[in-house]
Amino acid sequence: MKIALIGPGIISIPPPGWGAVEILIYDYYLSLKELNHEVDIINPIRKNNRESSTPNCKYIKNFIQTINRGNYDLVHFHYDVHFHMFDKIKAKKIAITSHYPYIDQIDKHKNDGYDKIFNFLVRNDKYYHFVLADKDIKVLLEKGAKKEFIFKLNNGIKCDQFKFYQQPKYKEKSIYLGKIDQRKNQYKYQSINNIEFVGPYSNSNFNTDLDNYLGKWNREDIYKNLGNYSNLILLSTGEADPLVIKEALVCGLGIVTNQTSGENLDKNKPFINIIPDDKLDDLKYIENILEKNREISLKMRKEISDYGREIFDIKKQVENY
Repeated sequence: MKIALIGPGIISIPPPGWGAVEILIYDYYLSLKELNHEVDIINPIRKNNRESSTPNCKYIKNFIQTINRGNYDLVHFHYDVHFHMFDKIKAKKIAITSHYPYIDQIDKHKNDGYDKIFNFLVRNDKYYHFVLADKDIKVLLEKGAKKEFIFKLNNGIKCDQFKFYQQPKYKEKSIYLGKIDQRKNQYKYQSINNIEFVGPYSNSNFNTDLDNYLGKWNREDIYKNLGNYSNLILLSTGEADPLVIKEALVCGLGIVTNQTSGENLDKNKPFINIIPDDKLDDLKYIENILEKNREISLKMRKEISDYGREIFDIKKQVENY
């Protein structure tokens, strides 16, 4: 099959550092090629956001021409802002995956400028919609989307890049790994003992001067260092299917997360704790859960890693193509 993977056009692929969508696209690219598919990444870098949403601008016209020259069997868009291009694309099949973190939270759509995109997804009766989470499928169907065009396709990771340590260096530490911003809520939990925070700083109330902020790691640092912690915490107000949880599992870390961030996890596993929504501001409760999770997870490192590899290795996911 000849496949084009369409990027957001924000940064290069593979990304020079952070960029979850770009990392995902590149991992899919490598894994699909390993299955002997012919795969291209098309990701022209745009100057500003307006270029991507203006149908008749030069950037979009050149973008469409580049795709159409490829004569692809499948064109898979990983940026839903490009929905207005679909009727001009010449391909046997077109698919879209939205990485917008609030698909299931309708009240946020208008303020984020997502209402037009969501309405397109609901009315769609021509294109595949590869959806990352059951919560998003649920709200799409409730609003009238056609079930026959919706397919569940979880994110996956290339597991062999991550170091596994049976005895982690920081047994008494949890890690909060991700871009430091309001949505991911790091600022709320910075006072909890034994959490270290890693990620590029964005708009947030987070205090970067405290010792528990370790700065921004590059990808090699993540591959090498993530496995040195006992567990990972992620309590975000909005996620689609976060890669960082899968990365932590593969490294043998337990998971403390909330329902929004842990949509695709087996919540019966003893090393996975879901913080209820009504407890997300209870710092003492969360600290106690983190401590208990660390204690359990340290005894189950190999089992945790095996679970992560079995369920979330990208080789499993590309078979769904």
